Amino acid sequence: MMKYAACVLISFAMMSCASAPPEPISGRAEAPATSDPIASPLIPIIETPAYRAALAAIGDLSRSRYVEQNCAMTTVPDAAYAGFDVKRCVYHERGLMGVVYVLSPAAEEIARWVANACAAIDKSNDESCGSLLVASMRLSNGFIFPVAGDVLEPASSAGPGCAARHGNKLVHVYFRDGITVETERDYTCETYEISEADADAEAFKAPVKVFNVGRIAAIHRDDYARFARVPRPSDDEWRTIVRESYLQALKTGRYSLLELRAKNVDWNAF
Repeated sequence: MMKYAACVLISFAMMSCASAPPEPISGRAEAPATSDPIASPLIPIIETPAYRAALAAIGDLSRSRYVEQNCAMTTVPDAAYAGFDVKRCVYHERGLMGVVYVLSPAAEEIARWVANACAAIDKSNDESCGSLLVASMRLSNGFIFPVAGDVLEPASSAGPGCAARHGNKLVHVYFRDGITVETERDYTCETYEISEADADAEAFKAPVKVFNVGRIAAIHRDDYARFARVPRPSDDEWRTIVRESYLQALKTGRYSLLELRAKNVDWNAF
């Protein structure tokens, strides 16, 4: 079982890995089309085998969402999130404090997205489709969608450059729209204490750099460009694509980035 699980996770990790990305393509990428939630009603849950397997695999979300220790509903200075249940969380890990704004789906919502992704590739009756897509998201991000702010992570999981600097020490990793960013004050991959006031002041500033993996679908920017057959998105375009796909998933029950991943998995490998 351990050998099988390792193969599963390695296969998904290879899919999102940046170690050998295609050459960047110049030009603009199309963001997912937005729509009025009234015109796009939420797809009802249909308890297919893939849905049931996904829900069972998700389990207790609180075990993955360690950032949600002390949270309160709030509004944020980004109109894209108006009407969504964003929470501001202040939490502590191994001597450091983090402030992060999150938009967290329920387990049933995630399972719905997975089930619809499996249905899009005619695998509604395939339990392994549901469990494998869940495993890939858990491995990548623990189902945490950071709207903005600080996720405390071991440097070893924050990228090879960060690991080379700090080994397995806990570091600040800043996010905007579900993607790792570098902040104006270079907070990402640092080990020093950041005050709550400074953390809040930095959270919604324009990032100076946007990295590549979009949460919670766990898809790399270069994989997105290759799978969707579009030019490699710019930093701002990639933030828009990741954010809008996630918000549309919350509105409609269809998560376009997760469906794109599912369509490009070599399911014959399992």
